[in-house]
Amino acid sequence: ESPLLHAHRDTEQIFYVLQGAGTLYIGKEQKSFAVKPGDVVRIPPQTLHRIQCEGAHTLRYLSIDCFVGGRPKAEPTWDSHVRVVCERNGWDFDQVKKQNNP
Repeated sequence: ESPLLHAHRDTEQIFYVLQGAGTLYIGKEQKSFAVKPGDVVRIPPQTLHRIQCEGAHTLRYLSIDCFVGGRPKAEPTWDSHVRVVCERNGWDFDQVKKQNNP
C-alpha cells in the first residue's frame, strides 16, 4: 500500500526511513529512488511524490511536515491536515485513516 502521487501546496516534507525498504517516486516524471533505514528525503513544497514499500517487511518512516508559510489556521491538527489533503486529491479520509491505523 502507498499513497497516490500527490503534492502539498504549503508544506515541505522530510522523511526519515526507520524500517524496511521502499521506493520514492518524485516529480512529474516519477523518478524513482530506493530508500532504506537511515535515509533522509526532502520533498519541497508543490513537488509530486509518493513512497511505496518494497519487500516483505513494513516500511516505516518518520514524516516531518514543515509549514513554510506558517501552520495553516484551517488545519490545526494532523487529522485536519490529512482530511484537507484527501479532499484535494479525491481520496476517502476514512479509508486512508483505516489503511494507516490497522
